[in-house]
Amino acid sequence: YLQVMKQLTLNPSVESCTKGWRLLLRLIQTVLPSAELCEFLHAFLRRAIRRTHQRGPEVAARGEEARRRPRGRFDSVTAEAEMRLSGWAVIQHTFRDGMCRMAVQALDAFQERRWQRVRSESSDGVNSAVDLRVSVAAAAPTLLLTVYVEDGRNWALKVKASHTLVQLHNRMQKVLSLKCADDFEFFAVDGEGGHLQHILSRRLAISAAAEEAEAPRRLVFGRLNLAPGDLLSVDDLANAQLTFARAARQFLCYELPISVQDLDSAVLDIASALLAADKAAYPKKKKGGQVRAKFNSRVAALKADLDSGLMAEGALERYIPKAQLAHFSREEWSAKVLGALRSASDDGGLGEGGWSALVAQSVALSLMQERLPRFAAYVWAPVMQVESAEPRWDESAACSDVVVCPEDAPTGV
Repeated sequence: YLQVMKQLTLNPSVESCTKGWRLLLRLIQTVLPSAELCEFLHAFLRRAIRRTHQRGPEVAARGEEARRRPRGRFDSVTAEAEMRLSGWAVIQHTFRDGMCRMAVQALDAFQERRWQRVRSESSDGVNSAVDLRVSVAAAAPTLLLTVYVEDGRNWALKVKASHTLVQLHNRMQKVLSLKCADDFEFFAVDGEGGHLQHILSRRLAISAAAEEAEAPRRLVFGRLNLAPGDLLSVDDLANAQLTFARAARQFLCYELPISVQDLDSAVLDIASALLAADKAAYPKKKKGGQVRAKFNSRVAALKADLDSGLMAEGALERYIPKAQLAHFSREEWSAKVLGALRSASDDGGLGEGGWSALVAQSVALSLMQERLPRFAAYVWAPVMQVESAEPRWDESAACSDVVVCPEDAPTGV
């Protein structure tokens, strides 16, 4: 594996690269490397796919340069012969497209083989599970953890029980290709779609974190609530996507009181902006086999929601907070959201017009931060409802949002 990856790195020969990619695909289909080397192989395949779209402008220039160089100046005789061909730029362009397909095919095969290995290893353990379980005996030094993120993806990772969440945090940063993960923490979440409330200290041992997040709980690597002024990072797209997923969940879980006037303005504008962001992020299906399966399923689901006028089961729940759905009927909410989306599109706003997904998501985020009071707050269910106790603001406190209950308020409030 190392020899083939080295041979394919910056290889100027089309023929050599083509044979190398075929060999790499055959290797992956036959046997995977060690778990540690799998991480490097995964990164190599992803980087190869990304670089095929970035080398187009240099092709013609390199062809002209090859003709001007004296013979014997190339490291590869085959590459020299290829570059001196009159149609080399066309050959290279065709190869680039073929290389992208081969890299995607190799990545598909890699992920399938890797998943088969994880399932086989987890089935040999004492407590195999879907969410978070130990894959070997209790006394074994390694655990098999399934770590989730808020956009629905998950990874089964082999980790050392003696490590802390600091090491797992660094590993998740690499797995997700995050340039910065300072705002991300681990949470023990109650099932799918649960609130990110039970945060786990990074100093916690992984074995203890496994106990905290035993089924039906999940171990989620999620972002902290967004505060006013937080933006989607343009130069860290992986961070931006997870940050927006947190912002959308933060909005859908918003339970603070909203006036009737704000229902027709703030909530409606944000809901239509979220729908516009989805349309920009999932415009049409893409080719790519299993790698694109989840993306294409989201495209199909969005199209079905729009064709049904947002009346399909669960459609409105993706754009309207659950606490606000009861204020209008589903038919009224659907008509309002789609009407707001059409109005924004007619005005050259959020709907169409070639806006990128990141720009549309940034617009939705800014609306949440500007229009919703205390958007950054974490909201839990109250312990007890007290009708007679009148809270007062303590102006001398360090934070103006601290509420001090009267002295005669019941204990535990």
